[in-house]
Amino acid sequence: MQNHVSHSKSQEILMNKEFCLIQHKQGAAMPVLEFLPNKKSDESKRVSNFEIVLVLSIAYACSIGKLGTLIGTPPNALFAAFMLEYYNIEISFVQWMAIGVPLVILMLPVMYIILSKLIYPIDVEKLPGSEKIISDQLKGLGKPTAPEKRVFVIFIITALLWMFRPLLT
Repeated sequence: MQNHVSHSKSQEILMNKEFCLIQHKQGAAMPVLEFLPNKKSDESKRVSNFEIVLVLSIAYACSIGKLGTLIGTPPNALFAAFMLEYYNIEISFVQWMAIGVPLVILMLPVMYIILSKLIYPIDVEKLPGSEKIISDQLKGLGKPTAPEKRVFVIFIITALLWMFRPLLT
């Protein structure tokens, strides 16, 4: 069943701050809706449930994913500082992740099921040409460059230092 959402409503959905930040900061990120099959002119004013679920899933996944780590979003760190200052309870990176990561793992599929099965039921099983598009994109990335490998190593070291900070102090 088609959902009669206007273009202005779909643009409002796309204006989610996380989606805009991804598009703006990474520059190379391509709009996800670009890969959908072109619509005929009489259908151009309709937005399918699949499109809505796709865009909302990205935005909600950004919001849900922030809960996983202490530095995922500023309120997480502010909460940890509040707990330390007012209750003398220190929340380490690992302690936060022990609760945050399982919560994220639980919430992501629940969010997707609610969106795709209950609110905006989708009937798309496979997008025509999607396998070719994905393989072309992967080939276009090429092998990781030396600077990309260095950034990866620095990221891993930083994450490990955050997690094992109590052991290092």
